[in-house]
Amino acid sequence: GLPAPALDPATLDELVPLAFDEHAGDIDRLRSRALALPGAVLEGLSAQLRDPIGEAHPLRIAEAVARLGGRPAHPASIQEHEEAVLVLLAPVGGGAVRPHEDPDPARRIARRILQRLDGMGKWGGYHTEFAHLSRGFARDQRDLAQAVGEALLSAGLLAEKPSVGQRHVFLNSRRAAEIRSLIDTGREPPGLTLPRR
Repeated sequence: GLPAPALDPATLDELVPLAFDEHAGDIDRLRSRALALPGAVLEGLSAQLRDPIGEAHPLRIAEAVARLGGRPAHPASIQEHEEAVLVLLAPVGGGAVRPHEDPDPARRIARRILQRLDGMGKWGGYHTEFAHLSRGFARDQRDLAQAVGEALLSAGLLAEKPSVGQRHVFLNSRRAAEIRSLIDTGREPPGLTLPRR
């Protein structure tokens, strides 16, 4: 959890609505729902909550962005803190090679694309333009990034949302376990054929 000073429930009752209004001003209120609870209801609750599943879970990413002083509800803030968030969420004790250090160029690009989409919460109805998949890669890697994007789409790890004039894609939530495994370990799921140079 986030390191925070111990506050009594009465103080929380006073501060939480102010903090919520400040941080949630830009959230689409038609697509979201918030419930206000008195601070006393939350006493002792943290011991009962389970940790989010996976190192790249959206709640872990939001927590890390907030810890770094960013605004988790703003995609620009998430992108601004992306590298620092990846360092904070990297598994302790070695293990698998990080996506940015994968020796296979196509797999490295696939892992970075999936990691970035996961970090921005591009699951289900939340999508991004297909052309944006190659953003952040060196100029000489952009064609490979586009080809990797096509391979991820063909393998069903990405799904396509029909849109007028543009291709939009999102992470296929039915393949979440395989997506997280590819991001975390580099293990390619069956059916994924990455372009090799």
